[in-house]
Amino acid sequence: MTNTSTAGSAGATDLLAADTSMGAVTLLVADLDLMTAYYRDAVTLTLLAQGQGRSVLGRGTTPIVILEHATALQHAGPREAGLFHTAILFPTQSDLADAVYAVASRHPGSFTGSADHLVSQAFYFNDPEGNGVELYWDRDRTAWSWTHGRVEMDTLMLDPNAFLREFNPLSRGTPPVRPLSGTCISVSETWPPPATSTLIGSDSRPPRSWVLRRCLSVPAAITITWR
Repeated sequence: MTNTSTAGSAGATDLLAADTSMGAVTLLVADLDLMTAYYRDAVTLTLLAQGQGRSVLGRGTTPIVILEHATALQHAGPREAGLFHTAILFPTQSDLADAVYAVASRHPGSFTGSADHLVSQAFYFNDPEGNGVELYWDRDRTAWSWTHGRVEMDTLMLDPNAFLREFNPLSRGTPPVRPLSGTCISVSETWPPPATSTLIGSDSRPPRSWVLRRCLSVPAAITITWR
């Protein structure tokens, strides 16, 4: 992570600077060809380099995702620490819609949810090896709301098919994303302990282990949550 200017916004002194950025995310994968095709053809990243068991994907000349072949790869169990998801930023809503349409069309059944977080619009999928992937677009920072020096965020309903119809002309036929009636969240710890299951979009506070907090516009990021 790099930071080339002094932080400060909305009177706060503990914020990272607007030009703070992160390097590429490296994922160990069991099937390099399959995963390369997914991030290239579905997520719409460009294959920048490939060879010696490694694929580098990104935009322009900037790497965003690096895939490394690992023959003995073992995925973390449900109660083990591991990757929650990789978040990939898109410059416009149209670019985001193109990627969402491509993933949903090429990999039906991989869509896991969507939300308007006030600062961003996000769509969630699982890649072919089960890694979580967030595809999102950030609203301009001038449109963000701040309270007591902290940015306001939420998890509001975002209809994926309505979004696609508005920003992707190819999707105006049969919607490629199957709407969800509810989302089940598997957690090992919640805060506070809920009396009943909590669904996205309800007024109840969500389980602690899936609260997402991201205040940076970066090409790619890993969000770490409690397990």
